[in-house]
Amino acid sequence: MRDLRGRSQEPGHFAQQDFGQTDRFDGTLPKAAIALNHAFVRTVDGNELANNYTGITVVAGDVAIKENRISVPPGGIRTKIFRDEHRPPEIQR
Repeated sequence: MRDLRGRSQEPGHFAQQDFGQTDRFDGTLPKAAIALNHAFVRTVDGNELANNYTGITVVAGDVAIKENRISVPPGGIRTKIFRDEHRPPEIQR
């Protein structure tokens, strides 16, 4: 059985769950240890972030990322910066 969005309603079946916002460029959820969305923040500075899959994500903001210590596990992303909503992000691994 499926709902109006085509998602399964069978118990224990999670094939097409709706998780809310996703990054249209890579399909990931826009979350990180520090996540800013259209924020009026000028700098992100002096943070120590360890063992987060994504350290810092900024969406549509002119934010300077300075002097942060970010360590991520294998395959992780240190920073993911969207300068605007129409171009792919700048990614630092």
